[in-house]
Amino acid sequence: MKIAIYVLSWRGVKLAIQLQKLAWPGVELEIFAHEKWFVADVEANWHQLSFGDCLAENFSKFDAHICIMALGIVVRHLAPLLVHKTVDPAVIVMDELGKFAISAVAGHLGGATVLTEKIAQILEAQAVITTASDGLGRLVPDSYSQMRGWQLEYPAGLIPVNSAIVNDQDCYLYIEPDLTSAVIPWGQSYQLDYAGKTLNFRAVWPLEQWPGLEPAILMTHRLLAGDLTQSVLIRPRNLVVGVGCKRGTSAKDILTAIYRVFQEFDLSVSSLFCLGSIDLKADEIGLLQAAEELQTEIKFVDRQAIASSDLVYTHSDFVKKTVGVGGVCEPVAMILAKRKKLIVPRQARGGITIAVAQMFIDLTGENSTLSV
Repeated sequence: MKIAIYVLSWRGVKLAIQLQKLAWPGVELEIFAHEKWFVADVEANWHQLSFGDCLAENFSKFDAHICIMALGIVVRHLAPLLVHKTVDPAVIVMDELGKFAISAVAGHLGGATVLTEKIAQILEAQAVITTASDGLGRLVPDSYSQMRGWQLEYPAGLIPVNSAIVNDQDCYLYIEPDLTSAVIPWGQSYQLDYAGKTLNFRAVWPLEQWPGLEPAILMTHRLLAGDLTQSVLIRPRNLVVGVGCKRGTSAKDILTAIYRVFQEFDLSVSSLFCLGSIDLKADEIGLLQAAEELQTEIKFVDRQAIASSDLVYTHSDFVKKTVGVGGVCEPVAMILAKRKKLIVPRQARGGITIAVAQMFIDLTGENSTLSV
């Protein structure tokens, strides 16, 4: 996560330096300060711009912005830069003494709420969170999907869904029947506890029974027809794609094959968990570049793991002669997904083979519960 810190005083510089020194793993902090507050041996962007111009210049370049100044100053300069809650970066405002950290913009999807709480914990400050769901301890889909690292689609449905959740009105959950390995008693009310917050569902139903009317949360890796106005769609990352290819195959060709298969089988690329192939392909540039383009991980399965498995998959004498095992894409997908079945069997596309397996998803995560 890339975070910009803006200051308007020497006390602000002091607090920004403190934050920079306390940065946690996975975070890159960059300080922006006017050159009149220059401090030797401090790594920062010393500039001659006004705060408004500096913020505008960098607003889309960072995942989050920490403004150490009065909230009113930030509001006046921030308003023209905002686009939509689905794309706006997080904005946190702090006083220069570090007493308060305020989640100002993009609390859920942008991660401002979580970031504010993290900063407050580090600096022993008071976190100021004003969203209704957080104040009530309610879990809402935009916050849940952001914490899980899952894609949320049809954000227009957040208004009726979140309103139902915070006002104790009926909200439903529709999921793929085999999304999770947990036993789901369909039609019963459910309580989902995650990260200290609660989401109550009037009932949980298989996705095919979704009527498209009441406020609901849908979880699926499948593409759905039509538009959602009263519901939101969450894409769990639960699809593993096994790939077989010749040496020297380009990333463009691999990506084309994956996209075509996903489109033909009505699958969403947003639900992709990882790519996989055999260990012989660990240095295959095209595969590595394809994974990078998809912003996903690629894993390589040892051929011995395939040879010693009891998996049933499409066997090829040519592949056996070439790499030592009778198949690549199908067994790789099943081994990485820890499942013995495929949702897309071997598909050959221009010399590239693709297979897709579905992982089981834990809806609650560690130290959380899903209860009737």
